Amino acid sequence: MAIGLYVGKSDLDFAAGRAAQSISNAFTQVRALKAYLDAKTTAELQALELAAGTVAYTSGEVASLKSAVNDLDQLRTIYEGATALPAAKDFRAFVKLILGVGF
Repeated sequence: MAIGLYVGKSDLDFAAGRAAQSISNAFTQVRALKAYLDAKTTAELQALELAAGTVAYTSGEVASLKSAVNDLDQLRTIYEGATALPAAKDFRAFVKLILGVGF
């Protein structure tokens, strides 16, 4: 008797479908976020309403956020076949700054 979970075709189909949906949904969110950020100046982003106990974005944080989203959007355009990647690139460079705890 094997120890662990049984993995069958339906399990693999579900996992593959879920992964594909997750990536597709993530790129939809990236497109919307990039459009929002592109329409805002650094000053406008720094002036966003603050939640209690938080501090405003610094200009450096805005630059990092925009760079991360630009990298994610470049990855989206490659995923969609709109552009080619001319050279190897670690898309995590700026994204690491916005991933959060545990990543």
